[in-house]
Amino acid sequence: MKDLESIRKLFQDVNMLLKAQEELEVAKKDKFNIFDVLKLDSNETRTHSAFIAELLDPKGSHLMGELFLRDFVDIVLGDVPFDTTDCVVSVEKGIGKISEDRLRGGRLDILISNSKGQSITIENKIYSKQGENQITRYLNYNKGLNHVLLLTLTSCEIETPGEFQELAKNITYQDGILIWLERCYLKAIDYPILRENLKQYIRLIEKLVEKLDDNRMNEELKSMIVNNIAAARSVAANYSHVLDEIKIQFQQEVYSLLKQRQWDGFEVEMGRLANQTNAQIWITPNGYRDKGLWFGIQTFSGKSNFGGQFFVGIISLEEKVPYPAFAEFIREANRKGWWYDIQDLKDQYGKTIDFSDDEFVAGLAMKRDYRLDLKQAIVAQVTSYWSRKSVMFLTALTAGANA
Repeated sequence: MKDLESIRKLFQDVNMLLKAQEELEVAKKDKFNIFDVLKLDSNETRTHSAFIAELLDPKGSHLMGELFLRDFVDIVLGDVPFDTTDCVVSVEKGIGKISEDRLRGGRLDILISNSKGQSITIENKIYSKQGENQITRYLNYNKGLNHVLLLTLTSCEIETPGEFQELAKNITYQDGILIWLERCYLKAIDYPILRENLKQYIRLIEKLVEKLDDNRMNEELKSMIVNNIAAARSVAANYSHVLDEIKIQFQQEVYSLLKQRQWDGFEVEMGRLANQTNAQIWITPNGYRDKGLWFGIQTFSGKSNFGGQFFVGIISLEEKVPYPAFAEFIREANRKGWWYDIQDLKDQYGKTIDFSDDEFVAGLAMKRDYRLDLKQAIVAQVTSYWSRKSVMFLTALTAGANA
């Protein structure tokens, strides 16, 4: 009883944690992001340095002149004077080969230079670490006039800044770049394309910053497991078993419904159960079962040679159609391994059925009406498929057998 209480408490705590995370996702609303789609979300050079530099450049394609640059300087330098007139912005600016003492040279992620000889260097670090004497090398470029900004996700100490260390500063995406981007967004409010691109980039930064929150959530979850180790072990040991039981029972219920139908010249048979790979129900031709050409439904386990795909089709256990009569009957375009002419089975709403989805499987145990309707939908699709193919199937099979 005590163990059961511990398990119940663990579930309550974990559900509260997951609910808080889900509410955060709903509150954010915006999930589609072009940077995510193109897998550019954490690319320091191609995404972040390029995008930030373009916004900072008075001659950038945003056509806002110095507006964005002035706001950036105001946020990162505060009262320190820096003339934004006639600024030139460069990306990946080479400043010479790195010297043997590693105190000079390198490549600057972003360099902003003005007509007064001043400059701002931005060293962009998403997940990478500072290089040896990297900030010192950048301070030694345009010495005494170069403000070096180390841009990171979270605040950190600058390693061995050396001379002119007052010109080196750490800024973060959360407390520096996001504040600046919000200002840019407001200034671009009347320009739809620019505004929406800024919004997408803002969401990307928020996502990167929130990954840290995800890490904190993971740490919280770890703590719950450690503090309830016996309950967690019991849950882990029974997790797959419970889901397998639900899938097997559902498979048997579909099998029972199919057995109640009339299958002229065919017999419904149970294949592998849904706790195994390639879990099926077979519809085999009477008198020709040994030929290995059957109708079949696969996979009730969510595991097969084709992933979790759930379909009805014709199988040839010899991995080829042995009779020429089948050449006109089975379309090669729909072949997958031993399977021919497969058709995906959908639920009553036309959605994909995938028994590898644990939430879907759990729903079968909790949503009685959905479960009943789903069984009927599967049986109806299988029956329709079989009725369209069975006569020609038997004709071809008998012709081939007697040839």
